[in-house]
Amino acid sequence: MHNPGSRKGFTLIELLIVISIIAVLAAVSFPVMGAVTNQARRAEALNTCVSIVNAIAAYKNEYNIMPIEGGGGSESQQTQSDSSFIRILLGEDDDMNRREKRFLNVKTAKQDRGGVDQQGNLWDPWGEKYEIEIDADYNGVVNGPSGTRGEIRADAIAWSYGKPKRNGQRAQPDKWIKSWE
Repeated sequence: MHNPGSRKGFTLIELLIVISIIAVLAAVSFPVMGAVTNQARRAEALNTCVSIVNAIAAYKNEYNIMPIEGGGGSESQQTQSDSSFIRILLGEDDDMNRREKRFLNVKTAKQDRGGVDQQGNLWDPWGEKYEIEIDADYNGVVNGPSGTRGEIRADAIAWSYGKPKRNGQRAQPDKWIKSWE
């Protein structure tokens, strides 16, 4: 027999309280998730910068020249992680990498972010190409990018400008992800 005093299910007030608790928890967790995502992107960009520098060093070890047209020149040369340069390190340029040895291992980009695309361009997690400075005159020094310290003792350096500001401009140099720091 059905007891009129017993109730089954939840009241509307109880459901509203549960929904409001879930909403408060979600509102608190969203900023934390954004910060964690940005930190993961920074770690990915730093790992890629170091991988680029290591790939350049391995190429130089293998061929005794830098992976740039002509193998060197005067002063240091700055380039972006565009297809002509990255394809050499990926072992896809048989003129500059005769043995077709793969010096750089990176993931495939998704929508021009965080990896190498089908054309061979290497993108950072925010959708910009990495910047690379190579010691073309083999004196063990490269010029740091503007806004950072001058000469850096290295055969090559790489950096990402990091997360752009809200207005789309690049972050300040102290926020860049750099292989040499």
